[in-house]
Amino acid sequence: MIRLSLISGANQVIERQIRDFPPEFLLFVEHVSQLVLQSTESQEIRTLVLSREGDEFLLDEGTRLTRWRVIKGIHRLSPDAMSDRRSLDDTNEVPVAWAAPIERLNEPGRFWASFPR
Repeated sequence: MIRLSLISGANQVIERQIRDFPPEFLLFVEHVSQLVLQSTESQEIRTLVLSREGDEFLLDEGTRLTRWRVIKGIHRLSPDAMSDRRSLDDTNEVPVAWAAPIERLNEPGRFWASFPR
């Protein structure tokens, strides 16, 4: 559990961020299968749970359960991209992950990019 002291007026911002936090985040963080978001201000608790059934991932938001397929791969950087990388990067490859909601494959989605290090 993480507890942080907040500056005055930050509670409303935190409340909104907890409410709007995208549950799909769990699809891309392999070491997290459950995330509990709680504000001490409103005492509201939001629990997100990710489980796996074969090739599908089940994302439980408490009020809604969605099924996802996650595809992962490695992209090899082009010479131009390698010349533009950060100075501490020592790899020529980057992991790429893509998730698709099985029940709504015909709808537009959202693009997320993460460059952890």
